Parts: sequence; structure tokens; C-alpha cells
Amino acid sequence: MVMFLCFLPAFIYAQCENTTRTYANFQGTYLEGLGLLGAPTLVGTINDASNAVNGQVKDASTLNVGVGLLGLASATQFLEFTTDGTNNTPRLIPAGKPVTVKISLPTEVLSLLSGVEIGTFTNLSPVADSWPWLIGAGHAAGYNAASKVAIYNSTNIAGVISGAGETEITITPAQAYHGIYVKVSGNLLSVALSAKLFHAYILEETTASYNCDEVIDVLSGVQPTVIGGVLNATGTVEDPFNAIDGNDDSFALMNVGASVLNKIYLTAIFNKPSQPADSVSIILQKPGGGLLDLNLLTGF
Repeated sequence: MVMFLCFLPAFIYAQCENTTRTYANFQGTYLEGLGLLGAPTLVGTINDASNAVNGQVKDASTLNVGVGLLGLASATQFLEFTTDGTNNTPRLIPAGKPVTVKISLPTEVLSLLSGVEIGTFTNLSPVADSWPWLIGAGHAAGYNAASKVAIYNSTNIAGVISGAGETEITITPAQAYHGIYVKVSGNLLSVALSAKLFHAYILEETTASYNCDEVIDVLSGVQPTVIGGVLNATGTVEDPFNAIDGNDDSFALMNVGASVLNKIYLTAIFNKPSQPADSVSIILQKPGGGLLDLNLLTGF
């Protein structure tokens, strides 16, 4: 089944809470791997690292470990909350304050989640290159935290990743923190592993005026099937941000593909939490026109 989907913020009449997002605004990277003769040989990489703190919900950094690194390499990105966007002025976020991270995992690595770790940190500081003179483990110049607390790893992360694509994970740390980190490692894998990191944010009270009807972000992707898991899924979501642009003539296209077991999702995120009795309008249309078959809508 294929379906057009469009959210219309202009038709939403929501009550407002006096909270707004505060994004982590400083990032640091820590790349580990195998060194040879004082230089890196096999090492994790991070592309477009600054995208994770630029405040643009569509932009993301990409954490990678290559094919055949067999646990020898990792890539860690730290997203820190600061008062002025520099590492010199970290904010200490109190214990119990929820923090949300937006990440994305591709279908080809969803079954290898043991290579992804998410947690909080304190005391981020610069580190210099450190590679062995002969051969051995080392790391590139960057940033590392004096204290890291892993909250999701190989033992429990599968329970919070709903599928391949963008997802938000909200953590309520039991300890104070300066920010959140995401680590991708080989973990004895012989395939390439990557993850996209979009941003991290906390919700804070504000007296500023905001459009609470505004839809500010979209999550979309494919969920595992009963048979074959996510690797067997062929569903797609095309142009997901078209569903929230306020234009009746543009749309997101949701296609579950050939298999009746496929599951796909598209989630629109509003500027502020809604309240009881709020409403939202969603417009659905069958491609090519014609009447919608209610029997086919039972999967929504």
C-alpha cells in the first residue's frame, strides 16, 4: 500500500506549555584505532561533526567504523551543553533532567546494535594524538570525557530502537551531566557500521513567545518484520519533511513495499508538548486519486 501523508499545522489549535528546546551547542570527537609506527592505521571516523550542534534538525554527523576492523576501532562524539558554545563554559545539568538524542541507523546494521553505545558524560577536555611507535592501540587528537556513564549498550539498546531510520531516545540520568555521547565501535564485527547523530536537547522553561502549533521535526523509517527482521523490509518513506511544510500540494510518500509484513513509520514532532483536548489534522490520499479503501487502512 502507498499513501500520501500531510500534517497541517495551520489547522491545529493547541495549548502551550512554557518550555522550549535547549540544544547541546558544543561537540568533540574521540577516534580510537590501531596505530603503526606512530601514525593511525585503522581508526574510526566522524564526518560533518559540526552538524550535530548547528541547531538544524535535518542535519547530522555520521559516525563510522570500516569493514573488517574487528573491534580495533571506534568513533565517539560528545554533545555538550554550554553557556556560550565553547568547551570553556560547560553547564552542569542536574540529575533527573531528561535529555533527548536524535539518531538514525541504516537497515544493514540494525541487527548489529552491540556496536552502538549512548550515555552521559562530565568534564570534557582536549586530548593529544597518542599512537604507538611500533604497533598497538591509540587515539587521534580530539576530546575525551573524564567520566562517562553508559546508559544504552549491547544489553538493552535493542529495546529502544524501533527500526532503521530516525528515532528519538530520551534518557533520564541518575547523575548530573554536561552532555550526551554516542559511540560506534567494531565490537568484533567484520562489516562496516555507521550511525547518524542529529542533535541532543533538554526542555527548559521560557517566557518567550513560541508558535506551539508549529511542527519542527520528523522521524521516519522502517521497522523489523516478523519474518526476516529489518533486513527483509522493503518499505520506504520519501520526502518526510514535505508532510510538515504547511503546503497542501506537497506530501510525504509512504510505501510499505511488496511484503504484507512490512512496517514503516512517520512521526511529526511539534514545537511544544500538547495538552489534553488538543487536536491534530492529518490528510491522507491514495496516489492517483480515487476512494480510500478502509480495509487497507487497518494497518495504520
